[in-house]
Amino acid sequence: MRIPPATTARYFRCVKCGVLIDTGAHEEPVPEPHTGEPQETKPPETKGTDPLVQLLTAAGLVSREHVAEAREILEKSGGKLFDILIRQGHLKKEALHSLLSRQPGAAGISLAHFTLGREMVSVLPQEMVVRNFAIPIDRLGKLLTVAMVCPLDMEAISEIQETTGLRVKPMLCSHDDFQAMLQKHYRVAETGDMGGPAAPTGAAKAAGEAAGGPPPSGRPPLHRDPILVEELRQRVRETQRLEVGAKTAAQITALVGTGGDSLRLMADVAAASPPLAATLLATANSAAYGMPGMVDSLPMAMALLGEHGVNLIASNMRQCDSAMERHLALAARHARKVGNVASALAGRCGVCAPGTAQAAGLLYAAGSFALAVNEPEEYRKLDRHLVGAGRNVAEKQVFGLGHAEAGGLLLARWGIPAPLHESVRHYANPDKAGDFGDIARLLAVTIACVNVEGAYEEEPEPEILALMDRLGLTEETVRGAVSASG
Repeated sequence: MRIPPATTARYFRCVKCGVLIDTGAHEEPVPEPHTGEPQETKPPETKGTDPLVQLLTAAGLVSREHVAEAREILEKSGGKLFDILIRQGHLKKEALHSLLSRQPGAAGISLAHFTLGREMVSVLPQEMVVRNFAIPIDRLGKLLTVAMVCPLDMEAISEIQETTGLRVKPMLCSHDDFQAMLQKHYRVAETGDMGGPAAPTGAAKAAGEAAGGPPPSGRPPLHRDPILVEELRQRVRETQRLEVGAKTAAQITALVGTGGDSLRLMADVAAASPPLAATLLATANSAAYGMPGMVDSLPMAMALLGEHGVNLIASNMRQCDSAMERHLALAARHARKVGNVASALAGRCGVCAPGTAQAAGLLYAAGSFALAVNEPEEYRKLDRHLVGAGRNVAEKQVFGLGHAEAGGLLLARWGIPAPLHESVRHYANPDKAGDFGDIARLLAVTIACVNVEGAYEEEPEPEILALMDRLGLTEETVRGAVSASG
């Protein structure tokens, strides 16, 4: 999206996405970046003259004691002062954004509907983007528009200009929007402690940790304290039912009595609904069917339950509202594709039966549906376009646990076989899956290599390529499986 250089109106509406941008027209222009040359009245070493610090203290958002404390950390560990203040709990990120939005000269922009092309993502090194809390979003000739958490950061602007040879136009974005863009386009989890470098989130190490472990920084998850997180874990464990879409239940009912293919067709419907698939597998693994902990594929579960049993289960599931169904539609579609690709790849590498791999792929998203059932209002705030490791990280930031841990807890409690619940829980760190590590590795590779559109995710992370090699798979083989799978 380009903002016309000649724009004089206060607001400009993007013709593509409709986003209304405050252009800052008729206000004072953005100050030119600091040249780095010494100044008699404001030498670079005089930290007390930092304009952001002056704004923060004048507004009463932080005390000078907190600033001094943050500066000590800055001198030892590096980073950005505002980020240190936020991480220390002395400054709310919303208050920072509100304060900066009232300053003249820098337009504010929402990144919620932005999608960056590969060329824009490659304008700056990932490390520089993360360190400076600045993401290039548009280029017009020699003018580079950069979304920044702090447009007053002259040091960052100067560095970007020197690196690119372009003139920088800073625009204010929120801290949350910045983090979401990192996850979406740079595969980066939440920025490292005290503004330090962040770690890639490829599926092999979403958030740089095993699902269920502490966040990389060791601090409590965003928006949640440890007591609330543990309460949510317990609610997930105790979840008795997941919600299914009304259309799914109606499709199952319509297939009853349609002939010899009814179970196969029902299986196709269930494969598009992680909640229904999880419920069918849980029921088939109950003692009533004589094979507890042994039914690890959807076709086996369907055969045990029969068409009338499947219909009875689907008809008695609680139905989710249409808004939540739409919100989770992409996650469900991604899970179905992952299941199909994992099934095809299992036949190549031999780590498990194709039906087991399909079930693991389909169930990997079950934790998202469990979180949505338990925290529907908060869950709706997540970006619906996030899938796989990116969604897992976003869920952790909001709830303190992602779908990997939530799904593992729920599936284990429901009596679903260990190869499934352990691979789901630990796909972000397969080495923690113990005897089921290879299934978790297969799941990690498949989740990472299927993008939100269902196509092959080009240029997989090195960690994913290493997992492919360990499984005896090639990138060409995985790409072919993604292309061939429905």
